[in-house]
Amino acid sequence: MIRTRQLLFLFVPAIVFAGFAVFIRYVEYHNAATPSAPAPSSEPLALVPIYPEDPIIGEKKAPLTVIGFEDFGCKGCQIQMAMLDELQQSFPEKIKIIWKGLPVMKFPYDSHLAHEYAFCMNQEGRFDAFKNFAFANGDNLSLAVLGQSIAAAGAEQTVFEACINSPEPKQYIETIELMAQSLNIQSVPTFFIDNKQIETPQTKEAWAALLGLSSL
Repeated sequence: MIRTRQLLFLFVPAIVFAGFAVFIRYVEYHNAATPSAPAPSSEPLALVPIYPEDPIIGEKKAPLTVIGFEDFGCKGCQIQMAMLDELQQSFPEKIKIIWKGLPVMKFPYDSHLAHEYAFCMNQEGRFDAFKNFAFANGDNLSLAVLGQSIAAAGAEQTVFEACINSPEPKQYIETIELMAQSLNIQSVPTFFIDNKQIETPQTKEAWAALLGLSSL
């Protein structure tokens, strides 16, 4: 008769071996069932969407693109835009600015209306002229003053009125405001190059160096 101790010596190794085999099968199944991590994408991440309604300042086919969130009532925005305008004059067909109008100023006038005007002016191809007018009157963006911009920018009155009375300008501005929130934009002006927010240059020469342009 086989004693109990002898039985243990016979069955314990078999049980251990069987358990180990089950464990190996579990690991193989688990690894097969768990999808592997996707390979890193080589495509650039589109952080700042570009819309057909966005005004483009400069040559549309220019190789260098700066995206700017700016407000007509912002003095710093006016200064930056003046420097970028000079840079475009020095390097024609090299740089374009995609304008993202972000109304943040509330005093002395809420700048939302100015950005609605800008939207409709852009629809008529009159954004550049309106931009210059609005910045020149940045401390007085009242309805009366903005009304003068229609003739000053050379816009067609009836076309402009149809646009400004439609929901499109407000919808576009709301889209830009939501975008700014998602990008955690804290102030204007804020600029992006290659989908990366940059520290705003303070001189035209600093802009040229940042963009890799030749000395001015």
